[in-house]
Amino acid sequence: LHCEIDVAFEYPGERIFKYGPARLNLSATLSVSKLCDHLGKRFAFDWITAMDMISRMAILHEREGEPFENLADLSEAIATPWVLKPFVIEGETTILFGDGGIGKSALAMAILLTLQTGKSILGTPRKLIKGLYLDWESSSLTHANRFFAFKKKYNIEESSISYLRCTAPLPELRNQLTKRILEEKIGFLIIDSAGSACGGEPEKAESAIKLFNTINSFKTTNLILAHVTKSN
Repeated sequence: LHCEIDVAFEYPGERIFKYGPARLNLSATLSVSKLCDHLGKRFAFDWITAMDMISRMAILHEREGEPFENLADLSEAIATPWVLKPFVIEGETTILFGDGGIGKSALAMAILLTLQTGKSILGTPRKLIKGLYLDWESSSLTHANRFFAFKKKYNIEESSISYLRCTAPLPELRNQLTKRILEEKIGFLIIDSAGSACGGEPEKAESAIKLFNTINSFKTTNLILAHVTKSN
């Protein structure tokens, strides 16, 4: 059971000690012992007891998994799955695909702005959701031009659109994005585009499974942009 550990330790009357972030296998006794030895040389403390508790709690939590849901409790949600029809279903992933240069990214920005501001660019959303644009295809300036064009056209007062230019496949960004999505209360992701986000051929099962496992871990509503194959 691997994790990324970050230690911040403040003892009364002493200096603050910080270590990490670092990779650690919580179920490997030798790895945990080596970490405790290293931390003990930097700052005297009972690191072994602390790490034993942390490891046990994390492993038991992972084994417990997600709680079961009672489908009978979801009757009200069944009638209104659409957040923005026909583009976005709450808690699900939509794939928008087509040839390059036909306006997929512009449409995605319009969807994001509709959901985040409530402006009827593409209809009226059932509720407002804060979005994040994850981009492997172009640049922040390109999307800023689209944003300001929509802002001028529809008198949008919103001045905060979260954007991230990505250079690594989405599964490799999972840890850092999970934390930021939670902290900034992001509920809607645009992934532009599928091939680059996979880091491999998206039509292959292994690439697709890794991508969707990562997306599902965020527990967000999602829109993926994808290109058609050369053979159509």
